Amino acid sequence: MRNAILVDDRFNENMQALLDKEVDEPGESQPLVFGQGFGGITDIEVGLDGYLYVLSYSGSMYRILPST
Repeated sequence: MRNAILVDDRFNENMQALLDKEVDEPGESQPLVFGQGFGGITDIEVGLDGYLYVLSYSGSMYRILPST
């Protein structure tokens, strides 16, 4: 099971500040966009396979995969 979201150097914010895995500075609470176009989201869960699953209000389910 995953316990973190890994981001690469394309992320524009200060990566060093995220290493402690705590939101204790104002800049650390900025949004991290991992997808869009879901509509209203009703649930987000980590599946047994370790991937993130998003359930939209319309009933569609999306699996978030790492970019290659």
